[in-house]
Parts: sequence; structure tokens; C-alpha cells
Amino acid sequence: MKNFSKVLLLIIFFFLLTNNQAFAAFSFNISNISENTISTNGQEVAVTIFITDLPSESYFRVAWQESSGKPYFGYIKDKNENWVKVDSNQDCKNYYNVSDLNTQSITIVTKIGQDNTPTNGSYGVKARRYTATCSSETDSEPISIQLNLPTPTPTLTPTQEPTEAPTPTRTPTPTKTPTPTKTPTPTKAITPSPTKVESKTNVSPTAGSKKQVMPSNHPTSVLGISDKDVSPSSSPKTQPVLVKESTQTALSPITLVFCGLGIILLLICGILGFRNYRKESHS
Repeated sequence: MKNFSKVLLLIIFFFLLTNNQAFAAFSFNISNISENTISTNGQEVAVTIFITDLPSESYFRVAWQESSGKPYFGYIKDKNENWVKVDSNQDCKNYYNVSDLNTQSITIVTKIGQDNTPTNGSYGVKARRYTATCSSETDSEPISIQLNLPTPTPTLTPTQEPTEAPTPTRTPTPTKTPTPTKTPTPTKAITPSPTKVESKTNVSPTAGSKKQVMPSNHPTSVLGISDKDVSPSSSPKTQPVLVKESTQTALSPITLVFCGLGIILLLICGILGFRNYRKESHS
């Protein structure tokens, strides 16, 4: 009886030992990544996963994590080369499917994605395996990868004030355009008609004087007015009438004597006549 109990215990122990070894035989881990440094959100990274003794149909994914306890993010390609977003609400059957139990390695392409904006630094890339019913999951050890994304240039919002006051730009003074000089309209030249000079006769009271007659039609130049004095823009001026004085002949002494005697006779006749008038008026 004691021997039977010992044998039974050995059988149970052996059974439990073999079951634990069979269960512990399945494993997977990341064996290689194509990039160690990421410089853009869209840069693709090929992650190779090594699998040992896959027990059943499974779904695998690869995700990015800043540190333990932080959320996973990123995108992966499924077997049909379609991008699938890594999300806690994502159905695991949308990830990379492995149905062949003899599969020893798979390569999953992943990227950060434009909608994710992590800060630069060291991140971990992890692989996760889901069962066919998505009821169980197992994570691999993370592989470190460095993020060195370009820092976006901060945009100045309207509410922010610049640190330095902008230097006022001096507005150039417009150059004045010279006003064109108005050209005077030439005045039509008026040719003055020749002025008629009336002829006048200057008669001396003495018998010896000579009569000077000016011609009726005398050119303007005779009067001392040159053609230059008549400008086209000035009105014609009235030309002065020039009268040339006559030359008097000197009286002879005989003529003077007769004139004096005549004057004396006129005086005597006047006196005598005045006396006769007085006498007649008294008588």
C-alpha cells in the first residue's frame, strides 16, 4: 500500500512536470529592428519577431511606449499591407494574423504616425501576442529606440506680444513730378495798315514866305518810325502830324519906313476925327 502511494505520487509529479515544460516551451521576442533612430513621424521601422512553438492561431502587434505604464501608440501593417492604428479599443483581429503553427519568425512594419507628437528621447518598442479569441495577451521585452524629431517652430499668436518693439519703417517721400510748362499760343501778327498823313499848308503872313506842302501819302519811315517799332502784338499807334515851319523873309528898311508912316497917319486921322466928334456933340 505504501509502495502504491509512492508510485502514484511519482506519476502525478511527473505529469505536472511535463505539463509545465510543455506550457513553458512557447515564447517570442523581438530579434531585430531596422532603425535605431527616428527623425520623422512617417519613418517606417521593420520589426522582426522570433517565435518558438506557437500553440495556436494568434494575432501580433508592435507598439511604441515612452515608459512603463504609459499608453501605447503607433501604426502597423497587417498581412494585406493596410495600416492599422494601435489603440486600446482596437479589435485584435485587425492586427497581424499568424495561423501557421510552424511559423518561427515574422516581420511587422510600424511607424509613429502624423497624429502622434511625442517628445524627443528614448522610447521602447514592444511586441504583443493575442489569442484567436483576443481573450489573452502576452508582451515581449521592449527594444530601445531613439526619437530625434524636428522641433516645430512656435507660431506667434495674436494674443502674444513680441519681445521687441518692431522698428518703424520710414515711408519714402514720393518725388514730386514737375508740372509741364504751358506753351503760350502764338498770337497772330496783325500787319498795321500805313497811316495816312494829312497834308497841311503853313502860310506865313509875309509875302516872302514859302508854302510847304506835305504829300498826302507818305511812307511811315519818313515820319521817323521804323518798321521795327510796329510789333505784331501791339495795337497800331496814331502817327503824329509833323508841320514844318516856313522860313520868313527879312523886311527891307523901306518897307519899315512906309509901315511907320502909315501908322502915324492912322493916329493923326484918329485924333482929328475924335475932335470933330466932340465939337459936334457940344454944338
